[in-house]
Amino acid sequence: MIGGPWTRGRGPPKLGCGSGGQGQALRHSAQAHHGRARNNTQGTHERDYQLLDDDVRDASRDAVEAGLAQAVRSARQTVAMRMVGQADGDAGVDAELVAKETGVGIEVARRIVSGRQSTPVASCADYLNSDHQVAETPCAVSFLLCFACRNAVATGRDLPRIAYLHQALESLRSAVTPAVWAADWAGHHARIGDFLSTYTTTDSRSRLVAAAIEQDRELIHRMLDRRLDP
Repeated sequence: MIGGPWTRGRGPPKLGCGSGGQGQALRHSAQAHHGRARNNTQGTHERDYQLLDDDVRDASRDAVEAGLAQAVRSARQTVAMRMVGQADGDAGVDAELVAKETGVGIEVARRIVSGRQSTPVASCADYLNSDHQVAETPCAVSFLLCFACRNAVATGRDLPRIAYLHQALESLRSAVTPAVWAADWAGHHARIGDFLSTYTTTDSRSRLVAAAIEQDRELIHRMLDRRLDP
């Protein structure tokens, strides 16, 4: 169950892939392939992106590949979500376990165990102090960045949804261009993959995906379709 401010969050962020010419080429390529204005006006898009589409595609191939590699490397260094895999049974015992394993207060741990701190991917211990925003402001970044936030806490009940999210991103990869994948999705995919590799086995993942209930699957698709955006 998603409640409070967690029904609002910005859509998937464009991952940084370096500075200077390489980053600029990647941004040009991503927007050209996307086919619409993203962080500028439609006029700028048509003048500076669509009209240069062929040139950008030729010039940016190396930048896209380099940006993809950098996004994956960076993501694998920033998995910050904490996991308490044993917490999926008795509420009282689980709250004590979550508090012990993560260092959060017992009242926060009880809210996590009860589902009152839930996000589409896990739970949040402190939505006012995100790693990705100014302190004391409600977090409004993509829920995909929960995997890179120290406030995020996953328990055993979250694993089917996370496994399904990873599979959904795998499917998305074949539906977008390499430039868009590198700019918007590659880092998230790598980070979630590393999380699953750390806390699950290869053999267990298909069972976890199968265990994801329809409500959770729909929630994941709404998130990826940006229907949870403000």
